Amino acid sequence: MAFRAKPAAEFFDDLRDMVARHRILDVVMVDNIMSRDYFTELLPRLRTLDWDVTIRYEVKANLRTDQLALLSDAGVRHIQPGIESLSSRVLQLMEKGVHATQNIQVLRDADDHGLTVDWNILYGFPGETEEDYAEIIAQLGALVHLQPPAGITRILLERFSPYFERPELGFSWRRPAEQYDHVYDLPRDELHDLAYQFEGTPKGLRGEPERMLCEGVHAWHDRHAGSSLVATPVPAGLLVRDRRQGWPEREYVVEAPGALAALTATRSPRSTTAVLDLIAAADGTDQAAARAVLDRLRVDGLVFEEGGRLVALVTGSVPLRPEVTAAVSAEPVAAGADAGGAP
Repeated sequence: MAFRAKPAAEFFDDLRDMVARHRILDVVMVDNIMSRDYFTELLPRLRTLDWDVTIRYEVKANLRTDQLALLSDAGVRHIQPGIESLSSRVLQLMEKGVHATQNIQVLRDADDHGLTVDWNILYGFPGETEEDYAEIIAQLGALVHLQPPAGITRILLERFSPYFERPELGFSWRRPAEQYDHVYDLPRDELHDLAYQFEGTPKGLRGEPERMLCEGVHAWHDRHAGSSLVATPVPAGLLVRDRRQGWPEREYVVEAPGALAALTATRSPRSTTAVLDLIAAADGTDQAAARAVLDRLRVDGLVFEEGGRLVALVTGSVPLRPEVTAAVSAEPVAAGADAGGAP
């Protein structure tokens, strides 16, 4: 699929002229994704201006901490990254090109930089298995301080998407989505030509694992508003204040060199092997002892481990929260043209 982007200078002029003409400071971009060039050619320019403009934009999910900070400084307050799974293997099936720990990092750093994140969890892809979700289900309770998905949904098929155009990928049978039956009184062939969204034979996750995943996400929504997990440097190490709902309210200092090294290193996703080596070197121990330290960090919900990689979960401050959070959606979301399904 081709990607087109308006030059940053032209975009800037359009934004300035439209805000001045319409006297509206809340701007929602209809682009499917922000051009990578804008991080060097547009956002730094917006950051220097005394504009009280609030921007919403769709972005890639593999953003670094400094890029999220730049978005915030430039007036972007709401982002919709392509986070559609926390399973690295399912992300591979979607051809997303990111690891689950990168998605977690975006959610964590968005809170530190005052960004609201819109995202969904999609499942039901051909080839996914229960094992792809086991690590996620086991750790959902540790994530309740991060912004939850707007919904968790089994995918629909969109016309022109790879899953629609190539039935051999897994959806050989399909029919127009149910909502069209309530709108159009047409023969099936005509409805098929008209429809944009289609239903196929359910694939992937089913039964008890599906129920556990959906219930875990609903609990995440219920617990999010009152939850936080903050770590601040103190002379002895890191002071952790755990206020996540569903966890014991705790306040303690992480002092051990190995644990501190692990939490510092995993501000960006790192391989489990590399983190174990860091812990062993910092504590002067062997791999078995290092694994015990890492297991303790995971039991305490301070790190997320998935697909052979780790990322820290602690934020730097308690983020602002809306008083009322949206209810989690249970409606189907379409699998889009990127084979992963932008909602």
